Amino acid sequence: MVFSKKILVLLFLLFLFGSVFADGLVIDPNMRPYRQESQGAFINYENGMENLFIIANLREAVAYGNKVVWIFPVPANPDEIEITNLKGFPVLAGKEIKQQATQNFFLLEGYMATAVFPPFGLLGVLLMPIGGIGYSTEARGSLAEGVVVPGVTIYQHIDKFGIATEVVKGTDAAVFKDYLAARGTNLSPEAEKFLSEYMGKDYSFIVSWISDNSQIISEPDYSDRYGYASNPIGVFIRFPASQIYYPLKPTAYYGNDILPVTINIAGFKNPKIFSNIQEGTVVGHYYQKFLSRTIQEEDTMKIIFNGTIPDSMNYTRIYINKPANYFTQDLFVAPEESVPAHALNFFNQTWFFWMFLAFFGFAFASIFLANRVLQLNLNWIDMAIIAIANIFTVFAAALAIALIKKEKFALKAKEDAFDKKFVSLVVFEAIFLGFAVLLFALTVFAIALR
Repeated sequence: MVFSKKILVLLFLLFLFGSVFADGLVIDPNMRPYRQESQGAFINYENGMENLFIIANLREAVAYGNKVVWIFPVPANPDEIEITNLKGFPVLAGKEIKQQATQNFFLLEGYMATAVFPPFGLLGVLLMPIGGIGYSTEARGSLAEGVVVPGVTIYQHIDKFGIATEVVKGTDAAVFKDYLAARGTNLSPEAEKFLSEYMGKDYSFIVSWISDNSQIISEPDYSDRYGYASNPIGVFIRFPASQIYYPLKPTAYYGNDILPVTINIAGFKNPKIFSNIQEGTVVGHYYQKFLSRTIQEEDTMKIIFNGTIPDSMNYTRIYINKPANYFTQDLFVAPEESVPAHALNFFNQTWFFWMFLAFFGFAFASIFLANRVLQLNLNWIDMAIIAIANIFTVFAAALAIALIKKEKFALKAKEDAFDKKFVSLVVFEAIFLGFAVLLFALTVFAIALR
């Protein structure tokens, strides 16, 4: 998904971003589904309310002035929904916490190995990584809430940043078809079928279209590898929900097209992926610290996060890569936080403490075994000193051993103290290196099981 200079239009629902359609229908005036280049969605769920920021990439529609209409359902009554158009959200470039933990383990194992063979251990030390909503009144259009058109009630209308958006409620697909015709597009029988499934239920529709291309075509945008751009234009929706919601089912209208979808949700969640898309879905938990933000990004984040601007964020990314006809259900995610994910993230954020503890533990176990194998007389304090010294490579460990009294090395008759201490050092470092190799093998095995 790549966002370029002339893009980012129509709208969406969830809270942070996604990829190529998959939460509604985009229809051109000739009833054909309009293929988006990319789509973004981010969700923040707090206290039974879902805040949804949706972005779509329709650069061709903007460039050629096509009149496309974006439609998606929301499981809430129209008078409970609040909408506005927003511009700007920081690029998400966080690290997946399992991958971060794996990197941390490799760092530990690598340093354990290189500590045995200076100067690589010293180089490792030098290179070690330190690791309520306020809307502006100008967004309100001329249509007041509750205005009725034949068969459809328009509850809200917004026209801002070149995007027009409405919250509507229709009695059936036929009258909804007439409403869309007035917006410059037609509804095909196939699209009508998908939308009919939401008619007569506790669902409302968000309908958006490009109202002014010149406002959308602005300064160049930076895109990350997932196609999410900084300074995007999108639609924000706030509505009550018992579970986190994302509309996948209408996307089945696109048939066999493969539509990569990326959904980001604030917090560490445990989404249950329905069977049709399990094979093509990857769920990851990410942590990101925001180093810088523009004023527009901060304004957008303040609305999305209910008045606060976080300096860092945990979020869940759901990536789906399946043909659209596999989207037989909408996506519902329980709002409860994942305790294991938070524990792993805490482990990552305090990694240097755990790394020191693990390094010391393996070093202590190594000198303990060497003490037994060579039948030495080292006490607990002696072994602890050698283990700590080994953190500063074998040179420091050798110095610690050299300073320990020779009587503690159980010298035999005519046995040289230097030779016995040297053998003790070699056996100790050999066992320690063995632990590093074993830990590396276990890490690789764990990765292979994922």
